[in-house]
Amino acid sequence: MGMFDSVIAKCPMCDGDVEFQTKAGDCSLRTYTSNEVPLKLAAAIQGDISSCDSCGAIWRIEADDLPPPITIKMRLE
Repeated sequence: MGMFDSVIAKCPMCDGDVEFQTKAGDCSLRTYTSNEVPLKLAAAIQGDISSCDSCGAIWRIEADDLPPPITIKMRLE
């Protein structure tokens, strides 16, 4: 069984939990609420689909303001 991190959002219909799993983080079985998602994890689950544990409603997770990826050029010396 693999390790992962989770983001839990509240279902707008019944207030149940909707879980999104990702291996983009340190995969230490950490759980984040949808209000405090690290950028790396948010980028990885952007657009993912999951269902509510309580009512079964299907939801897609979207970030309100996801910044573009930041990259830098590196060299060997």
